[in-house]
Amino acid sequence: MNPDLSLTLEFLGNEEALILVPKTPTQIDPKSGICASRLPSGEFQIDYEGNRFGAENLRTYEQRLLHALDRGKTKYPTVARQFQPLASLEENFHIVGIINYGIMRSALQARTTTYHTEEQCVRSAMEIFPEKTDVFESWKAA
Repeated sequence: MNPDLSLTLEFLGNEEALILVPKTPTQIDPKSGICASRLPSGEFQIDYEGNRFGAENLRTYEQRLLHALDRGKTKYPTVARQFQPLASLEENFHIVGIINYGIMRSALQARTTTYHTEEQCVRSAMEIFPEKTDVFESWKAA
């Protein structure tokens, strides 16, 4: 395991999720918002949203990530979910950042002006690892 990832996982809290990008083509649609939350068992729950059917409220990457994370945290039933151990997750995905669910929800609830968009609220809760910025931006633009 990557030592930096080990440290990241050691401090990954209940309100945080990993932001993922597939390493190779997969059944997950390009540009999907993909996040992984650690379960008490140590396994990871991976939730994703690709807007396969063209919903108006899921046009941006941030909206898709918000939807995937919210669905995962609320345990909403979906077929857009996988469970993988850490070794499999590292084999199949780039871990490009972390998103804090609590910060994101607080920002969404507090937005009171027109310039605080849903996308800005989600971005305020995201931290993309500098060394993974290119991988992340390529996936968003795919």
